[in-house]
Amino acid sequence: MNIDNRIKDIANLIPKCHSIADIGTDHAYLPIYLMQNYICEIAYACDVANGPLNVAKKNIAKYNLNNKIIPILSNGLNNVPIVDVVIMAGMGGQLIIDILKNNSKKYQTFILQPNNNIDTLRKYLCTNNYAIIDEVVSNVNKKYYEILVVINQKQNLTSKEITYGPINLIKKSPNFINKWVKILIQYCTILDNFRGSKQEYQRIIDKIDEIREILQ
Repeated sequence: MNIDNRIKDIANLIPKCHSIADIGTDHAYLPIYLMQNYICEIAYACDVANGPLNVAKKNIAKYNLNNKIIPILSNGLNNVPIVDVVIMAGMGGQLIIDILKNNSKKYQTFILQPNNNIDTLRKYLCTNNYAIIDEVVSNVNKKYYEILVVINQKQNLTSKEITYGPINLIKKSPNFINKWVKILIQYCTILDNFRGSKQEYQRIIDKIDEIREILQ
């Protein structure tokens, strides 16, 4: 099965385990890939809507994995049993926060890949006894996705770590560098054509200086 770098990078962060749950599974590509590569023994493909869940069921059957991947209709984690790893990928950062807020079960490990609001998500995690223990920046057609490995543990983050990621700032992977070079160029372009207030102008200057500092 052909999958993109984002799904491969998510899969590479999952340790060999007994069970996983993929929340917002859509086509169930991730659980199928995990099974094909013997990363887990049982998977739950979960979605809030019947439409994508039916697509997932067809793909699960296509790859003869009906006895290994269990489709579940669930709003967030409501109907999901306790598993070794919970994956929430390809959804908004605020939605991930809402799902975590509404969860009453004790899951040990989460793989989180928000499509937006990653700084908001990091701030929520560090103020609610979650710790980021690994981070990867994935590149799909020059679009960058940040993937977090999270466990239940207290962690304090600085404002810079919330923005850029505590592990990213240590690793400074090529994709991380490329992502922030791209953003730096965008800020410089805005500055070249700036017509706003002095305060806003200074804010952009400060952001450019900060990005240049973390890229060193």
